[in-house]
Amino acid sequence: MDINNTDEQEVLETPETEVDEEETTEEEDESSSEEESEVDERDQKIAELERKNKQLFERVKKQPAQSDLSQNDLIAIMKADVHEEDITEVTDYAKLKGLSVKEALNSSVVKAILSERKEERTSAGATNTSGSKKAPAKVSSDRLLSDAREGKMPESDQDIQRLLDAQIELKRNKRK
Repeated sequence: MDINNTDEQEVLETPETEVDEEETTEEEDESSSEEESEVDERDQKIAELERKNKQLFERVKKQPAQSDLSQNDLIAIMKADVHEEDITEVTDYAKLKGLSVKEALNSSVVKAILSERKEERTSAGATNTSGSKKAPAKVSSDRLLSDAREGKMPESDQDIQRLLDAQIELKRNKRK
């Protein structure tokens, strides 16, 4: 019977091993399914965050640009007739000194800067070197004759006629 008893033990041990392998496989399946569900949850959270981010971006994009200036500051700038290019100068000075824009406009420093820039703009407009062209000066008859002797012929019809008249006048004066 001892032999039988040993066989029973062997038989008993074999199924237990198979059960352990089945449990291990089930545990692996459960852990892999848990990992997959965690990955799916993370993917869903990421997709949700990306969607919210896009919505926020669209909302911000649709909003008009907001100025740091209050209505009182804007009114003060308009009343002081501050040029567009000088507004940042005034607001920067006000922030630097911890003043309101109205107080900054009343300071001597800002007044000096604004008057200097206004003067620069008016002088730049007065000199306006690039826009206007001067009418060509009328060339004298003597100049036309000397240029013709050097081989430089006038370009306009009027100057050519004046050159001919000057040559005729020169020949008449030589005959006398």
